[in-house]
Amino acid sequence: MLRRLFDGLAAAGGALTASAWPSFLQQYRVGLANRVDELARVVGEGRGRGGDVAAFAADQDVRLASLRDALAAIDTGGPIGRLAGFARGFDAATVQATWQRFEPGLQLGWSGVAHAVIGALAGLALAWIVAWPFRRAARRDHTGWA
Repeated sequence: MLRRLFDGLAAAGGALTASAWPSFLQQYRVGLANRVDELARVVGEGRGRGGDVAAFAADQDVRLASLRDALAAIDTGGPIGRLAGFARGFDAATVQATWQRFEPGLQLGWSGVAHAVIGALAGLALAWIVAWPFRRAARRDHTGWA
């Protein structure tokens, strides 16, 4: 009975955690898009000034290209493709800013359902891994090996 309760709680926890992922990714995407827009403005102003600002603008061009690539990778994928795009174009500063302002939300579309199922399975797997030594010890005690 206790094992079923533990498994159920682990599955529910995994499902709730994973189903919030699409909401986090959506907020991350908005933050990334805002950074792209702001950096494009900064680069444009830097180019207009000329002089030694040109080196700064070149550095910012590289950063802007990186952020645009990250945004495009997220925009073009489905639920799993977005996860891969997030990993490919990971921007730590945007993740940190998003996490500080993150408000969990439940996605009711297929993406939320898919993530909830994956999270429930991951939660169950984690519960089985954590409980495995205890189950092994209990079996050993029953068979008289201890």
